[in-house]
Amino acid sequence: MMNNHLIFVSGASGVGKSTVIPHLKSLLPSNYQVRDFDEVGVPDNPTRDWRLEAIQFWIGIAGENYKESLTTVVCGVTEPEEVLKHSGTAYILLDASAESLQERLHNRYQDNEQLIKDNINHSRYLREQAMRYKCPIIDTSNIAPRQVAEEIVKIIIG
Repeated sequence: MMNNHLIFVSGASGVGKSTVIPHLKSLLPSNYQVRDFDEVGVPDNPTRDWRLEAIQFWIGIAGENYKESLTTVVCGVTEPEEVLKHSGTAYILLDASAESLQERLHNRYQDNEQLIKDNINHSRYLREQAMRYKCPIIDTSNIAPRQVAEEIVKIIIG
């Protein structure tokens, strides 16, 4: 069980972050607010500075929600070190095998092999970071989005 007021569910492109949102909304109790990190609006070429500003935005939203006894769950690409340095935050990584990512991203990026390779490498990096910070990791390679959401709920509320 997590006693944090802001929980980031993260992972590289193709692991199922956006797909899991409606399932989390239906499974978590009403004192949880599930949001998409990208609701803030994503520039054409997002930078780390942009991501850090967006994290600050979500910290502000979570602070307001906390006053209303709400826990905020934000699904989107972040790194453990970027969020865990803030009090009251937690990090859950959604991960997938390189083969699963290759298949999922092939459909999204239409044969842009370099972009697919970059995302697979980013996935490895996020996995290493999550392990370093002892964050929960859920492998989405062979489970349906609702099952992924159920695993997240188990981590969050037990």
